[in-house]
Amino acid sequence: MILEQADSVKSGYNNVRAIYSGSNLIFEQAADTSFLTYQLVGSNYTVSGSSGGFLQGYLTIPSTHLSSPVTAIGNSAFSIDTQITGVTIPTSVTYIGSSAFLFCSGITRMVLHNGITYIDASAFKSCTKLEGINLPSGLLLITEALLSNCTSLTSITIPSGVTTIGNAAFFNTAISSITIPSGVVSMGSGVFQSCTSLTSIAIPNATTSIEDDIFNGCSALTTATIGSGITTIGDRAFFNCTSLSAISCLATTAPELQSANAFSNVSATEIKVPTAATGYGTTFGGLTVNYIL
Repeated sequence: MILEQADSVKSGYNNVRAIYSGSNLIFEQAADTSFLTYQLVGSNYTVSGSSGGFLQGYLTIPSTHLSSPVTAIGNSAFSIDTQITGVTIPTSVTYIGSSAFLFCSGITRMVLHNGITYIDASAFKSCTKLEGINLPSGLLLITEALLSNCTSLTSITIPSGVTTIGNAAFFNTAISSITIPSGVVSMGSGVFQSCTSLTSIAIPNATTSIEDDIFNGCSALTTATIGSGITTIGDRAFFNCTSLSAISCLATTAPELQSANAFSNVSATEIKVPTAATGYGTTFGGLTVNYIL
């Protein structure tokens, strides 16, 4: 379940939050924000963590501290706090630090807003109960391992302005489909590795390389379309995609294979390429080349 609007979370009484999701109303314990700690950076505050042990319940980050704006959540601020059940980030915050919510395995809901411009590496890694997240529209970079090992995560919307996706960004999530924006130029190694529910993928024409292990172990993947801009395909890129039966490559010049294992253990026996393509020969990565596109 996703709560998209931060102002839909209202204060209740007796340490309880009234949480609205559509027409549904859920009452939940509110985390005591009086235990939050802060660091003054210039004239603004960064939430650095909490004192007195783990926070419990739904955490609503305050927008101000001592009458000054709270604009960031610091590195590892709430990491390993397994008793936080949900989080609302206020509109004053523009930055979320690395590992900020790492191993917060109790979080099921994360309310972000479009004013957040940067979320650092592993910020939500191993939030194993998180089911969905709408990433802020202003993001240009999906950082390394951002949502890695979020094993309940079934839905991700990548903002249209993103140009780079870091290593293992969505490793071992439960997503069944994903749309990679047309402007993505670079994706790191293992981005979708072990996403065993992912069924299809289309790599944009702007992307220039397929890195090692990017789809390794995506056992439900049935179709893959490789964009026209791809010049290299890394080791084990589609290794163990055992259901992958349809592969097309739009590149008119054959990409360079970094190893013989790029398409190992897939069910496909051929790869479809443009009729005027060059450099593929009769077989490519162990697959028969069909000049048909």
